[in-house]
Amino acid sequence: MGTQDMRIFISHSHEDNDFCKQLVDTLAGFPVDVWYDQTNLTRGAVITDEIAREIKQRPISLFILSPAAMRSGWVKLEARGIVEQSVHDPTRMILPITAQPLNHDDFIESWLFLQGLKRIEADQTYQPLSTDEAITHLLWALALENRPAGEQSAFEAKAEDLVRQSRPYLARRDYQTTLALVDEAIRGDNSLFDAWFLKGEAHLGMGASELGNYSLARESFLRSVLQAQASDKAKRAVLLPTALCGEGRALMALLRQAEARRCFKNAVALDPHYADAWSGQRCQEAVMSPHRV
Repeated sequence: MGTQDMRIFISHSHEDNDFCKQLVDTLAGFPVDVWYDQTNLTRGAVITDEIAREIKQRPISLFILSPAAMRSGWVKLEARGIVEQSVHDPTRMILPITAQPLNHDDFIESWLFLQGLKRIEADQTYQPLSTDEAITHLLWALALENRPAGEQSAFEAKAEDLVRQSRPYLARRDYQTTLALVDEAIRGDNSLFDAWFLKGEAHLGMGASELGNYSLARESFLRSVLQAQASDKAKRAVLLPTALCGEGRALMALLRQAEARRCFKNAVALDPHYADAWSGQRCQEAVMSPHRV
């Protein structure tokens, strides 16, 4: 299976249009499909629906951070929506990029939900890199350019960072590179939920052309289930339904429908508001009962 263009969503304030345009112009030279609001008009329901659709369809999101963005209720709404969607989807990649100096206290007060994400900026100090440096680090983070040996990246080669590096490859269906990165991450720390889940997604993607990968996908998702079960109560409530849906999809691919149904039913029982669990259950029921209306 061939690779596809990386699909990227950019959230920004209209006051950062110049910075955003430089990023977009640079990305245009690579196999990426970028969507961002170029009009900055007052958004009505139709545009809101369009943005919601684009966010859902694009696994990589860039946040352009600045005082103007922090003041923008709309940017914050987009950011919260993207972060909340990523809770149940470990394959999603979120990259905040600091475009203007930020006040630490203001950031903590208003944007605490982004605190756990590494930002492209000067040494995680809320101070921006130059535009050219920020673009260079972005291209490295998206694996669109190779980082020269000896160059310091915004991300270190720890297990969590290897998982982060794998997401752009998964987004463009480069499953072999995804597996190489997550396998290295697992060798460094075999307790990482995201690493096992992304490994399952990669094997599931490859399985369209190689049936054996469906079994490997199921094994990887099962390991993510075990890691979720070993998490604290708060994390387990989020991770376990996600992992069960992954295992259910792999079991469906293996034509083990009764087992798949149990996975989806358990996910729904754990989180009745998890849309993917309901969707998986309905899809599985349709497979088992093809003539059911």
